[in-house]
Amino acid sequence: MNDMFKFCSIIILYCSFSLLGYAQTSLKDTLEGKNFEELKKIFYHNKNLGKTETGKEVALYTLSKARSLKNKKAIANSFIRLCRVSYYDLELALKYTDSCILYAMEYKLEKQLASGQFYRGLVLFKLGRYGASLKSYLKANKYYHDKGTETSYVLSHNIALLKLKIGSPRQALSIFKKNLKYYDEQGNFGDLYLNTLYGLSIAYIANNKKDSASIVNKKGYKLAKKIKSFSHLYFTQAEGALQYRKGNFIEAKDSLLKSIPFLKSNKDYSNLAITYYYLGSISKVEETKVKYYKKVDSIFKFKKYIIPQPRKAYEGLINYYKKKGDIKNQLYYMDRLLVVDTIINREYRNVSRTFHYEYDTPRLIANKEILISELNKKNKDFKYGIYILVAALILVLVLLTSIYRRKKSNEKKFREIISSLKEKSLNQDLNKTKGKKRVIPIDNKTLNHILNGLDEFEKNKTFLTPKLTLSSFAKKLETNTKYLSIVINDYKSQTFKNYINNLRIEYIVDELYNNHILRNYTINAIAIEAGFSSTESFTRAFSKKTGLNVSYFLKKIKS
Repeated sequence: MNDMFKFCSIIILYCSFSLLGYAQTSLKDTLEGKNFEELKKIFYHNKNLGKTETGKEVALYTLSKARSLKNKKAIANSFIRLCRVSYYDLELALKYTDSCILYAMEYKLEKQLASGQFYRGLVLFKLGRYGASLKSYLKANKYYHDKGTETSYVLSHNIALLKLKIGSPRQALSIFKKNLKYYDEQGNFGDLYLNTLYGLSIAYIANNKKDSASIVNKKGYKLAKKIKSFSHLYFTQAEGALQYRKGNFIEAKDSLLKSIPFLKSNKDYSNLAITYYYLGSISKVEETKVKYYKKVDSIFKFKKYIIPQPRKAYEGLINYYKKKGDIKNQLYYMDRLLVVDTIINREYRNVSRTFHYEYDTPRLIANKEILISELNKKNKDFKYGIYILVAALILVLVLLTSIYRRKKSNEKKFREIISSLKEKSLNQDLNKTKGKKRVIPIDNKTLNHILNGLDEFEKNKTFLTPKLTLSSFAKKLETNTKYLSIVINDYKSQTFKNYINNLRIEYIVDELYNNHILRNYTINAIAIEAGFSSTESFTRAFSKKTGLNVSYFLKKIKS
């Protein structure tokens, strides 16, 4: 018996070490020699198992291989796969879709272009940028030629959801009906079917077809209870919205309250904001009403987006504090409403059409109209009118001359920057470590240590680290902030803030000159790439360093 136990122990240990050795086998070794179709299967196998990091490694390996073999389709597909495993960082996921789109456009890969626009729309939807999301989905639909497939119906479903959000409920209803018919014919009564039923319910409510919405809610609730992979609480929330529209506020409140924990856990902030707004609207107690309205505002603060329906919560808050005579809070929520309206106008009003502006033309026309109006009102004689018109023309001439001179000045600065980049002298001129040679209270050993640290800092581009502070940098160099500040002031002839900002601007100017893809990023994305924590700080630093604004520089370097 003892010998048998020892034998079993040896076998178990042998198997354990064998498995450990297998687990430690490099993923790269596993991927070596695989063709793109096999790599695709490995990626989706890991993604479906929820192995995001492994999926990302496979996608990066595929991208590297595709680039080495110059396989254009595989390169574009790799960017999409990287997007699909990067939802933890939506801005990063958006960059991957942008890379796919730019690449697909350059090489006229329509299928990959459709996929890029589809996933761009998906990421933008998650970011709450609904207007931009719809535009991407519509572009995807334009390039997507495999109509009548499940993918095309998923795309049309997403378009219908956005149609609901921007106030086109009839179009949304038509799409949901068409999709439901397709799933009925396919016998597909799973999550996609339930998702369509939920969209159909909301569309019926938006189109004031309450009885139809009620039938769909009951059907969806029962089926979701049975399947369990799609939460029945979505239909509970939809029923609450329906009862609110019917004026049955007791039933509405009951359903809406039941849905809140699920909406929170599912991070469905859009429906959560609507639910809070409905609960606030039906509450008879003013303090409770205000509590729910403030929850709407808290979602907006957290997510930085809002949909039009809960907007009235801000009007309710303003009126509440107006009755209280609380001027401070009235002003606060007025300011909040102005911000909300700005976002609503941007995301919803301009979805179906694009406005094109000419520089300064509206302002000049407005000034002209003001002058004409004043002339008519005061009934001045013709001679006086001529003087005013001449004065206006002189003013316009002065303005145009100023604009022309500024344009020439900007072009000269731009040429100087490009010339510096070509001669590779921009960084050399700005990164000299020659100081003013004045006596400073630091021993030579410490001084040399700090200067060497600064050289490494610039060489390794550590200045791209976001939210870098004098304190954190001093700690990294194992010195104190006073010494570090003195050395930077004397040997770099700058403050710490200007030193970091200038290094970042020098870096990003060089990148924009050499990296064609980066030029097509948004200014916000370029700011992040340069290590800035906000677009505003980036544009200020860029203008201060180069004498040009970012948008002008990007326009010129693209031309």
